[in-house]
Formats: sequence, structure tokens, C-alpha cells
Amino acid sequence: MTCHRDGARHCACTPELVDHAPRLELHSPDARAHAALRLLAAPLAVDVARTAPHASVVRGDVAALLRAAAGALPAASLEEPAAPAGVAEGSTTTAPASTEERPEPTASLPHRAELLGSLERALEHQRPGTTTALLFCSVGDGDLGGAVLGVVASRVRGHLRRSDVLAHCGGGRFVAVLPDLPLPSGEDAVTRVVASVRDALREPAATADGLFPLRAVVGALVHPGGDEPDDAEAGGPLTAAEMLGVVERAMERGTLSTP
Repeated sequence: MTCHRDGARHCACTPELVDHAPRLELHSPDARAHAALRLLAAPLAVDVARTAPHASVVRGDVAALLRAAAGALPAASLEEPAAPAGVAEGSTTTAPASTEERPEPTASLPHRAELLGSLERALEHQRPGTTTALLFCSVGDGDLGGAVLGVVASRVRGHLRRSDVLAHCGGGRFVAVLPDLPLPSGEDAVTRVVASVRDALREPAATADGLFPLRAVVGALVHPGGDEPDDAEAGGPLTAAEMLGVVERAMERGTLSTP
């Protein structure tokens, strides 16, 4: 089995299952979900084992449990919705899906406040001999649309580590926190990431409306390591807010000047 936290196999937080009965692994931060599972499983030959604070494993007749859960749900109305005005009865129409019902591809990404918090924690725990960098990417002007933003986010994420935090800062602006970079090789690694992201964004984004050219500005700001003094004129090492401010101004100008 895989760990519910990081995907590693044979994790200590997931106990070994001695039987080979059909099982269903569920994850939920709500303790009421586990209580509901036990109530549904009580009259059935099903065992609900708690494996972690946010996870449980259902063993036994999983199909029976699912049928019981479905029976506990309120019945859906079988009446057909009335045809819109102007549509003849018996005719078939396909209404376009509402854009409000579709989650934006960037909705799951952290926003500016969460990004700042991640950067503050990275700097607070920055160890001697390591550094933290901010990678930024600014694409186009104004509202690019969810499809284009999703392409940009996917391409940028493809060149980051799992430990890096990618955030959407509005419009076509993305910023990533790259913590725990060893010095001095980390600075070279950031340079390579900037080059690879820039190359990835040279190709236009393919959307339902056609190809959308991506005019991207990509750069990075590297924080000095814990043992390295910063520019004396800057009054010491940059804070998280100052680093983010430098990057935001760089995205506005399309360049990154050394603070």
C-alpha cells in the first residue's frame, strides 16, 4: 500500500493488512465520515479499520457497503426538467456548461498570502550552507483565461521539485518558492530551471479556441545563504516580504535587477 501522506510504499503509518479481502482506502479530515462508515458497516460483514487520523481502510464486502451508502443518500428526482422557453418539446439541445461550475485550473494553487507564508517559513528554517530562491513567471497582459493559465501552471510545475511551492499571484503571474538549495550549486540549479521554464513557454498554448502565443518573462531571485552577508546598503538579508516585492516589481518591468 502507499502512504496517505507522501505516496511512499510500505509506510509505517499504514499497518499491514493480513487478509486479502477487497478493500477500499478512504481519506477524510472529518471524523464524522469514519463514524458514518462504521454505522453503515455494522449490519454487514465489513470491517472499518482506522489507520491514521485522516484515513481508514474498509475490508470485506466493499460492494455491499457502497450499496448501503447509496441507499442512505436522498433519492434524486426522476422528473425531467422543463424545457427552456422557445425550445420545442421533444427537441434535443446541448446547453454549454456554465463556466462558474467549472473550477479554474489555478484554483488549487496557493495565492499571494499563502505564498508569502511559505516563503517566511522557508527563510526561517534556512540552514547554513543552503539558500532559498523565488522563481517567477509573468505571461501576457490582463485576463488570459483559465485554459491558458492551466497550461502555464502545468508547464512551470513540470520543472519544479515536489517540495517547491507554486503559487498564482493573479493574472498571468506565477511565483514559486524553491527552498533548501545547497550552496553554491543551488544557484546554478536555479539558473537551469529558469532556462528550462523559459524554453517550455516558448511554444503556444493549445486551447479550444486555437493556439495562444505565450509571451513570458521568467526570472529568479536567490536569497543569500545563512552564512553569507547580504548587500550592506540593503540593511541586511532580505525579508520574505522584501523578496516578494522585488519579484513583483520585476514582473511589472519584465526584468530582475539585483536588490
